[in-house]
Amino acid sequence: MSLENLDKSITESVIEIVEKNSQPADLANKILSWLDAVHSGQESLDDKNSYLNRIEVLLDATKTD
Repeated sequence: MSLENLDKSITESVIEIVEKNSQPADLANKILSWLDAVHSGQESLDDKNSYLNRIEVLLDATKTD
């Protein structure tokens, strides 16, 4: 996964918060991938279907008690 378009501090922050909350590293990768796709214009937050699909993927990757 190439995250060249994202600021290093964003990448580090997402990874840190995911780790702090004992979530799987895969969740951080999915979040960063989505942010990168939105930033690069490959996806739009205005596309409701795409947005809902991504949210579902992120929720499925989130570990809950």
